[in-house]
Amino acid sequence: MATAQEQAQKLFTEYSETVERIRGNKAASREGKRADLARTYLNTRQRMDAIFASEDTQRADRRRELERRLFGMPKLTGLASDPATMMIGHRDAMDRAARITSTDDALALLRRALTSGDEQLARAIVQWGYEKRDTAVVDAYSDARPHLDPDLAELWQMPTDKNPTQAGVERMRREMNYPVTKPAELADVDDMHLLAVADGRELTQAA
Repeated sequence: MATAQEQAQKLFTEYSETVERIRGNKAASREGKRADLARTYLNTRQRMDAIFASEDTQRADRRRELERRLFGMPKLTGLASDPATMMIGHRDAMDRAARITSTDDALALLRRALTSGDEQLARAIVQWGYEKRDTAVVDAYSDARPHLDPDLAELWQMPTDKNPTQAGVERMRREMNYPVTKPAELADVDDMHLLAVADGRELTQAA
């Protein structure tokens, strides 16, 4: 299955080619071309939005999967694996992590958690680090759990409300790489009236 980027590139190429084909149609009137251009523009913009909405949904699902894997309750054995005991331990760990006030506090508590084998507390602390965008805390946990480093790196780079800079970069990347811009022939038409032009109402009025 094609990736969102591949789908977007294909659609952008089709859009550019269609716009040029409409412009080169000598048999069409000015109003007819404007109607065709408006329909093409609106349809392409809708399809492009759908491509990236689907990608955003898939990314959100993947983010939740990674968060469960990294921050959820670990698989324990013995008495610690009792569901009630695990739930109490999880709540206690989250409460202790919520009281962290600085990177130094987090690192000190993380060292104690790793030394004592308190994985629930360690996960709660790295979750705090992720949500605070604290690289020192996340890196310290990653160094102690190198097998989780790929998941941590992937999650860290994902655009999210916890990572607004990356989200902004992603929006800019999409707009730069796949610019579905309004054709110059429609520069005098605001978005509210594009549909009327696309429906041919401008053509009817001109006739």
